[in-house]
Amino acid sequence: MSCGRSDNNLTPEERVVVDSLYNVMMSKEKIKQDSICKMEKDTTFKHAVDSIKKIRIAEIEQLISH
Repeated sequence: MSCGRSDNNLTPEERVVVDSLYNVMMSKEKIKQDSICKMEKDTTFKHAVDSIKKIRIAEIEQLISH
């Protein structure tokens, strides 16, 4: 307790400030997470395409050599 007030009881004004700060932080975090997800999706997709190409090329080479 500080100054006779319980630390876990916020005034209405403090709640507005906390809510506003939380909303700003969450908005920034969502943008950051969306960017990370897009990067990971692009990387995973490129890796999958490369793997499929490698397999198909090996299959074609095998067909040609027989």
